[in-house]
Amino acid sequence: MSARNWIDELKDSAGDVQRLESIEKKYEQQFLAARKAVDSVQSDGKTTEDIKALQDNQDDLRFKLMLTAFVAENASDKRDEQMKKDLRLQDKTGQFLILGHHNSGKATLLNTIKDNPVAQYTSTVHANSEELTMGNIKFVTFNLDGGHIQGYTVTSFV
Repeated sequence: MSARNWIDELKDSAGDVQRLESIEKKYEQQFLAARKAVDSVQSDGKTTEDIKALQDNQDDLRFKLMLTAFVAENASDKRDEQMKKDLRLQDKTGQFLILGHHNSGKATLLNTIKDNPVAQYTSTVHANSEELTMGNIKFVTFNLDGGHIQGYTVTSFV
């Protein structure tokens, strides 16, 4: 594909993240094939001109791949920003309540959402709450063990 056709392809796909990712995948496959071809030609002892031509093609595909990935990432970021505005997720607050049976993973769920670690947590001894911020949204989380009286009281009103 000529440079002009490639640029036109990117322009035509400017706002379409899925299409840009598809183009990126196509160039990634072509780049990997070009790299294999260069390695093969080098091991076969071909002429310097042959190797240089394949290396130039590989460099061209690497550039196309990197720029296509950049355009796709930029389009994705713009889409995400627009979604935030459309959903009005700027500076919101909320509450969510984690209820469940004893040892059902409530603290693990909360800590995974909050910190993103995969770890083992001890059982919740007392009901607790804490503030959790995800992006620009603040939540007050309540973790009640289903085996405690507070858990039974809350579930009767929820």
